[in-house]
Amino acid sequence: MLGDYLDIRGQQAARPDVYASDRYDASQKLGEDVRASGGAELLYDSLRLRAGVNVVAHRPRNITDIVRTDHFEVTVLATSYTIDVCKLSL
Repeated sequence: MLGDYLDIRGQQAARPDVYASDRYDASQKLGEDVRASGGAELLYDSLRLRAGVNVVAHRPRNITDIVRTDHFEVTVLATSYTIDVCKLSL
């Protein structure tokens, strides 16, 4: 990855509000602050997959090593807590 990125992996205890699984206000503010300051990306531990890592790419052109794999359609309904995931055929 190119550009400046904030790496908060391993900081769940130091940033419990950002890693909260039941609310997103602190994590959204952090992401907005990183983008507004010119930061390109954010790396953080996955809350859903143990030992997984998530990447927020505010500037996708900075991601240089891409491997194409499965594609999914993810639908999040604003009126409920439902997330629908459908694997797409290539």
